[in-house]
Amino acid sequence: MAIDAVLAQTADATVLQDLYTVPVGKRTALYVVATNRTSTPVAYRISFAIGGAVDDPKQYTVYDSTVSTIPQATRRVAFPAGTVVRVFAATADVTFCVNGIEQDV
Repeated sequence: MAIDAVLAQTADATVLQDLYTVPVGKRTALYVVATNRTSTPVAYRISFAIGGAVDDPKQYTVYDSTVSTIPQATRRVAFPAGTVVRVFAATADVTFCVNGIEQDV
């Protein structure tokens, strides 16, 4: 049985940023957790860019949802090599963590 690993983390994403890229020769089953470190709800975004495509509205699985004191997680999804996970938060109070498993193709 495979165990999830932490693949990437960031504590300040006030500008849309690439958080994790699926390595060449791998596929990854992953999910992203957004955790608010304050008691005030904060808007956040998560996108998955297949092949590292430029930012496009169709890539967003979360767009300006809010995270309060309960961490929010995306569903686990499998992605091919080259997929880029991008994140953004309205303030620097949101931590993002990509968790999952990398497998050889």
